[in-house]
Amino acid sequence: MTISHRARTALTVVALAVGLIGTTLPTSALAAQTASSRIPASPHRPAEAPRPGDPQKNDLPLPDVSVKTFGSNGSNLYPSFLDVEFDLLTTGADANNVALTPYCTYELQNNKQSPWYPRKEKGLVKQMSLSASWPVPVPFLVTCTPQSGELVATVELTADVPGGDSNPSNNFAYWDHLSGPWK
Repeated sequence: MTISHRARTALTVVALAVGLIGTTLPTSALAAQTASSRIPASPHRPAEAPRPGDPQKNDLPLPDVSVKTFGSNGSNLYPSFLDVEFDLLTTGADANNVALTPYCTYELQNNKQSPWYPRKEKGLVKQMSLSASWPVPVPFLVTCTPQSGELVATVELTADVPGGDSNPSNNFAYWDHLSGPWK
């Protein structure tokens, strides 16, 4: 055996020993901590979070989340798609975990009548937090894709603010293919 072979063997043994100690030491330390008591600790109920506007807990102002239609791009006729941008803004207080629910309403082209139309399709609900110190509106895009023979009639966005909103009348905006954006 050469010296380099012995050095590699010794280095391998040291690495295995360090690895073995490193994996068993935390386990034995944890076993020593939990072995003293076999009775599980009683769960602690977390303190109830204060709700905005509750005078007994605090007197924080409620946020005012507003939704406005900004514009659209694309076509509302099949085989294209329509993108409608909404602007979101909050004032007064931060709005955390605002649930944004988009809807696309489809009608038949050429004013055809059908018992299945107008067809309203709910989009994916997404959550967003808005900061009151951010002065620029945050854009939110809703995409509607009509099927064969359909057109996009309206695109809606509703913001649901957990804990309340100081002015819920401005939490909704829509785009209409006849009159354009309504703010």
